[in-house]
Amino acid sequence: MIVTGDRSGWLGALFFGLCLAVFVVQLVSPSELLLTARGMQTTTLYRRSPFYEWRYCSNFHVWSFQTPPARGWRRFVVFDYAGPEIAKRPRLASKSRFLSGANSVLPDTCGLTGEELCRLIVDYQRAAMAAGTSAVAADAD
Repeated sequence: MIVTGDRSGWLGALFFGLCLAVFVVQLVSPSELLLTARGMQTTTLYRRSPFYEWRYCSNFHVWSFQTPPARGWRRFVVFDYAGPEIAKRPRLASKSRFLSGANSVLPDTCGLTGEELCRLIVDYQRAAMAAGTSAVAADAD
């Protein structure tokens, strides 16, 4: 198409060129999930999510949906977040709750199954909250 001078060939080349660029960026900088004593944050394509503090996070679970055309099930870890960032996006949060049962979602499972990542996050949150509680109790003494 490009050889014959048809402009639609250039559109196809541009589209697939952009797809290739995104693919290469994903290879160089894959998605990342940072778990700390205070909370968690994700990075995807060099964009950081808000920092989710553990004290505002609850109800972690796996949400599944089937991708068309019957290519299998995609699984994401979803959770409820009651922090100040939710007030900035109330409509999006309500739509997310309608679809998945939670108002926030992690964009990637970071190479784990949804169930494994969910279990890892819940265990990490419990340990961080317990350590934070004992640190607060120690400070009070």
